[in-house]
Amino acid sequence: GRDIARHVEGCARVVLLAVTLGTQSEMLLRRERALSLLSRSGEKGLPLVETLRRGVGEVLLAQRGCVLLRATDGMQMLWATNRKLARQAVRCLGGARVTCLLGSRTTAADVARELGAEGCEGCLSYSFRGASAPLAETSRDIRVLTAAYEGQILEHYAHPEYLEPGELARALEGGRVLGGFEDGRLCAFVGEHAEGSIGLLEVFEGSRRRGWGQALLAAKVAQQLDEGVVPWAEVWPENEASRSLMEKANLLTMVCGPPCPPADGMWFIS
Repeated sequence: GRDIARHVEGCARVVLLAVTLGTQSEMLLRRERALSLLSRSGEKGLPLVETLRRGVGEVLLAQRGCVLLRATDGMQMLWATNRKLARQAVRCLGGARVTCLLGSRTTAADVARELGAEGCEGCLSYSFRGASAPLAETSRDIRVLTAAYEGQILEHYAHPEYLEPGELARALEGGRVLGGFEDGRLCAFVGEHAEGSIGLLEVFEGSRRRGWGQALLAAKVAQQLDEGVVPWAEVWPENEASRSLMEKANLLTMVCGPPCPPADGMWFIS
């Protein structure tokens, strides 16, 4: 009250308006503040920006030096330049099985200790920087996969442990998985993780070294560009095959690194 009195001192007339914000309004305001903060961080904040643009993340905290959101699969994503605020954020709002952190190595170590995490691994981040979408290879049979292919995908995907319960089913239902076909049979696929990053890329044993990886990556990049979002991907530093594909296809450019992992980059804490 005293602050208001000082502010209006000397005024002949004053109109005081009180506004009560609903939960939805608060969520929208946090989202806009988060996007404003992240936009100033350049490409380092791109994964969180694109997660929010796709509408698959809820902002839990948006303050200068720290933005925390939760993706639809339950994973937390944290951008932080303030180590103390990052620790406070996960202490009060944390609890996810996996946290993706964009920040320094020391911040990642702090957050891992705060969460009592068993693992903290650096990851590479790639994003699209081209001027136009890649041209599709019209000679290849590439289709949007349906739920009928869930079993084949799980059978051939090298890392099913990366999938949260129901994640693949939701991706198939939303048309987020593309498949390559030879003689009418599925021979490769690529999809998206819940936060929107390109992943799930797998080429079946008998169809490797025929350009399917590059063709599917180009098709996925083109699909996302048509939808008005920026394609990006996460790659483990030791995954030389995926790193080689990124460089050969020349579609996605490394945002963080080298060195691998960089001192200031992307970290997965579990």
